[in-house]
Amino acid sequence: METMTEGPSSRNQPEWVFNPPQNWPVEPGFIPHEGWSPDPSWGPAPEGWIFWLPRKTPPSFDGQTSSEHGQGTHAATASIADATTTGTKPKKRGLAVTAAIMALVVVIVAGVALVQLQQRAAEELAAAKDGYDSSMAALNTSMQTAEGVLTESQDAVLEESTRDDLETEIAEAAEVASEGVELDDANALSSKTNSLDEARSELDDATISVEESVTALANLDAAREGMIGTIARAREALPAAEQSLAASDGKVNDASLRDDLAAAIETLRTHVGKDPTHMDTSGLQALSTDLARAKQNLESAKKKVDDDHAEWQRAADEAAAAAALLDPAAYAAISGRDWKLVERDPSAYVGEKYIVFGKVTQFDSNTGREVFRANTDGQKQSRSYNYDINTMVIGEEDVLGKVVQGDLVKLFVSVVGPYSYETTMGGNLTVPMVKANIIEVYGSE
Repeated sequence: METMTEGPSSRNQPEWVFNPPQNWPVEPGFIPHEGWSPDPSWGPAPEGWIFWLPRKTPPSFDGQTSSEHGQGTHAATASIADATTTGTKPKKRGLAVTAAIMALVVVIVAGVALVQLQQRAAEELAAAKDGYDSSMAALNTSMQTAEGVLTESQDAVLEESTRDDLETEIAEAAEVASEGVELDDANALSSKTNSLDEARSELDDATISVEESVTALANLDAAREGMIGTIARAREALPAAEQSLAASDGKVNDASLRDDLAAAIETLRTHVGKDPTHMDTSGLQALSTDLARAKQNLESAKKKVDDDHAEWQRAADEAAAAAALLDPAAYAAISGRDWKLVERDPSAYVGEKYIVFGKVTQFDSNTGREVFRANTDGQKQSRSYNYDINTMVIGEEDVLGKVVQGDLVKLFVSVVGPYSYETTMGGNLTVPMVKANIIEVYGSE
């Protein structure tokens, strides 16, 4: 390094201070003397470094002008700079190259950014066009669907406003679809797409409203048809109920049951007489409930009448049968030979009614009050020992009560079947058993 040239430090009253670089280890307030050079190990000062700085209130020096002083300062500064920047020309050229490269990089980056912006704008425009095309196609499809629904619903009896709303939405959708748009403006395309989607949404809502109305009407028609069938089926229950009512007249134990059946018949007849063809849904539901309840009540009332009538009829039949048992004309005469056939196989003649004759051979505490044993025959014998068919006779106590052992009797009997018993000798006998319903005592031994 060269020595420093004359600097402001040679002045008697310096108005400049020395400004060393930060990497130079000098004390604050240091003033280099004439010929002073920095230690080479400190390194060079930065390019364009200002070594002398004016004081805050610079005084005058012996009438020297500021320009003259400044010239000396510049000389000192130049001296230091020359001493610390050996070989700076190549560095300046490097800086210039670097600056040129940086400028080129800036230009390139700006160009790339511009290309990216243009590419992004193109992509946004393409996306906007795709959205527009998709929405336009969807709207056209919705309009076709709406027009088809409108045509198909012409025969349906809908509220006029329902069909009018759909026609209005179709017209408005067509108007929106026909409006032009700038195809190279992404914002305009997006706005148009929103308009198309909104028009399609409103159109679809109106279409669905008509479809639902048509469906509801079709369901109502189907429900009316179904109700006609329900009424017909309910009506089928009336004849049988009316027949039960007629058949049980005067032949029930509880007459109020017939009153209930008559009321149930009248209620069901009222409901099946209703016309469902003009009823709304609520009316159909009400009728369906009424029919089901009326039919159920009718069936319940009929069953009670039928059961009570059957009970009455059983009692009447039993009474008639009992009365028939007390009628001598109900019994048939039988020959001795035929009575022997009954003895052989009583099971084959169960329920048959005959007139037989015989002698009571045992009627005591061993037989009881409702059973006695007799020897019988189909014909009346002049000698009691000629009654040779051992027979077990049962009967009501009031019928058998007038008979005693040894009586000769005429018996009006119905065949019960075979009867087996053990004899006093330890044997076993099977004999015919009959029930005596009428007994006439014609003698005694």
